[in-house]
Amino acid sequence: RTTPMDRLARPVLALAQLGALKRQAKLQLQQRLASGRLLSLSPGAFVCLVHAHRIVHGPVPLEDLRVPFSLAFAVQMHHMEPRQIASCIETLWRYAGKK
Repeated sequence: RTTPMDRLARPVLALAQLGALKRQAKLQLQQRLASGRLLSLSPGAFVCLVHAHRIVHGPVPLEDLRVPFSLAFAVQMHHMEPRQIASCIETLWRYAGKK
């Protein structure tokens, strides 16, 4: 069973890579990531959304990581391939330290 966010993850990533996400779409992506529904995503969809978030917000995050986001990563980590884990850690490590 796939959730609507599972089905949207790859198109969102493609739009982010093309630089085609408009301001409203970026805000909606931010709201969905903040909503905490990430725990129900498949590992592939989770990685796509993490990568899209990184592309949209650049290499340095604009705000602190919310707890549901890191919890989702911890839950999904056991189902991911090493390359997916490395990509997520590379994206998330900037949130761990103080600014």
